Amino acid sequence: MDIQWSSDLETGIGIVDDQHRELFERIIQFFRVADQNDTTLTLQTVDYLAEYVIEHFSAEEGIMIKDSYPGFSSHRDEHSKFIKNVYRIKRKIAADGVTPELVATLKTDLVDWLVNHIKIRDKHLATIHQKEVSRYKW
Repeated sequence: MDIQWSSDLETGIGIVDDQHRELFERIIQFFRVADQNDTTLTLQTVDYLAEYVIEHFSAEEGIMIKDSYPGFSSHRDEHSKFIKNVYRIKRKIAADGVTPELVATLKTDLVDWLVNHIKIRDKHLATIHQKEVSRYKW
């Protein structure tokens, strides 16, 4: 499965789009390392990915708070579930090592979740954000 950024994932919020691109790069890096079956390096890469995911979600949630985003609680809950999933993956890799089956499942789970989340939830956030920004333009 190929994962790459495409323009149909753009939200129009500069910082969010920049961070999404970086997130895609980190996921690609994670899968490159995981494909090497090096458990130690893969675990380090999971940490690298998790740190950025947390940073990105914090930035998004800050925008939501600033814009009084009506879907804040459920959107934040989705972020929390994704972070928990990343750490569940880390525990599984630590316990069982890296297997081709695990990598294949992760590619589907992580990528599908991220793409769907951006296309639905983050684009909705962008719509609300653009309305808020336009209210304050002179």
